[in-house]
Amino acid sequence: MIGRKNGGNVANCTMINLHNYNITTHFSTPLLHLNNRTLANEMLPICRDILSNESLVTNAWGYKNTYDPGTGIAELPEMNKFKQYTSSVAREFLQSLGYGKINFEPQIFTSQMNKKDSHGRHAHAGAVLSGVFYLNMPEGASPIQFYDPRPWRDTRVLPVSRETEYTRSSFNFTPSVGDFIMWESWLHHEVIPNECDDRVTLVFNL
Repeated sequence: MIGRKNGGNVANCTMINLHNYNITTHFSTPLLHLNNRTLANEMLPICRDILSNESLVTNAWGYKNTYDPGTGIAELPEMNKFKQYTSSVAREFLQSLGYGKINFEPQIFTSQMNKKDSHGRHAHAGAVLSGVFYLNMPEGASPIQFYDPRPWRDTRVLPVSRETEYTRSSFNFTPSVGDFIMWESWLHHEVIPNECDDRVTLVFNL
């Protein structure tokens, strides 16, 4: 049976010849997920046009994208709707986590990953929230892999008999078109090698 105690999740366990005990879960790592396929379908042709503009494409990290260290494409008029939508979701997300209001200066870029493209493990330094909006996900499109943020995971190895929320060191989110995810920017993640062409996303930092 699972309940709550002292701000954490509680699993009540009974085992033969052992004491009854509770396991509480603390320091949770939130990941927001929603789906807005209508907006994704609207943004996809806009992003295709942007990605066809060689003056905006930077190919940072070895694949096609428009990243730059400033605000990126956030200042383009065609990004206004997405920028407002993302900021609105972010405010609700932070409020639901118990944080106060902050002002956002969005950084946005779009990317197109083709077969064998990848993006190694990293976090988004200098941002509060980060996220991805998935616009085109052909069969074979890579998931995004998140890593357990507890630092001891990198230095200690314990034998694992089964995968649980306590034993796993990473988590894969496999997206569909219209999926929109957001997380606190310190969370490490990567995109494993892609197995298709034309995986198109909008990526943002706030």
